Amino acid sequence: MGGWSCPIIEGVPKALSTLGGKRVLLVTAAAAAAAALLTLVGTALAENYQYQFTKADEALAARIVQHAVAKGWTGGAVKPDLTPDPLRCPGFYAPRQSDLVVTGDKETDYTYKAGQELDTYAVVFQSPAMVESDWRRGSDKAAVFRCLRAKVPSLLAPGSKIVSLVQLALPRLGTHSFAYRIVFENKGSQIAIDSVNIARG
Repeated sequence: MGGWSCPIIEGVPKALSTLGGKRVLLVTAAAAAAAALLTLVGTALAENYQYQFTKADEALAARIVQHAVAKGWTGGAVKPDLTPDPLRCPGFYAPRQSDLVVTGDKETDYTYKAGQELDTYAVVFQSPAMVESDWRRGSDKAAVFRCLRAKVPSLLAPGSKIVSLVQLALPRLGTHSFAYRIVFENKGSQIAIDSVNIARG
């Protein structure tokens, strides 16, 4: 992201280390230009999690998502999108989700005065085994990258194209972690999105 630093994200490891439970998937996406984030659209795909929210796990998810700690950031809690994930490529990347129960789901979205955006969401599953199943089913990195290259252009603003897609190094966080950076171009401008995925099962 061209050396851009994001102070707001520094509290994520601390939030994970103080969890009272171990059934969480945390996803953080940081973009260099808020206006050019993926425009995900709802799909008619039947494959989706079962949502059975509990007050305790909704509160747990709310504690995990990132909250503003740095000057210049504005935003806060937003309603999570519970529609099926559009990143599915039948034949090589279509993880089963319909047998997994989500009991907590929260999201926050912040923008910076220079145009950056930070979106985090926390998903709490009914059991540690479900966290492991969800991670294992979606852990084929080659398939994930192949599906990203195949699907992302159709989810971006018209005329966008992928310039690069690389895995990022992460310190040891949670039980599992995976991060990548996707750079795309639109109307002569390059936009970078870093996606950080952390599970604690």
